[in-house]
Amino acid sequence: MDDQIRQAAVAAARHLLLLYKAEHPAWTDTRTPVDALVSWSGLQVETFHVKDYPEGTYGFLEPDEDLIWLCRTLPESLRRFTLAHELGHAVLAISTGTVA
Repeated sequence: MDDQIRQAAVAAARHLLLLYKAEHPAWTDTRTPVDALVSWSGLQVETFHVKDYPEGTYGFLEPDEDLIWLCRTLPESLRRFTLAHELGHAVLAISTGTVA
C-alpha cells in the first residue's frame, strides 16, 4: 500500500474515533465499537450468502448507497475486521468524494 494512502487511512480512522468519543463520552471500552461506528456514521449493514458472490468475497461497500454488505457466515473476528475495512472505504469515499 502506498505510504501516503496508508497515512490518510490511519488519520481518517483516528479522526472518526475521536468524533465518536466526543459524542459518546461514557464509552470507555478498550475494544473499538465497530458496529456502533458504522451505525453512527449513517451506514446500514446487510448480509449475503457465501455462494452469492465469488469465493473470497467477505464484504463490500455498495456504490452510491450508505450500505455495507457482509458475508453472513464470517467468524466474529473476521466479521469485525471486514466491517471495519468497509467502513474505512466509506469514510475515505466521503472525504475524497469517490468510492475507495
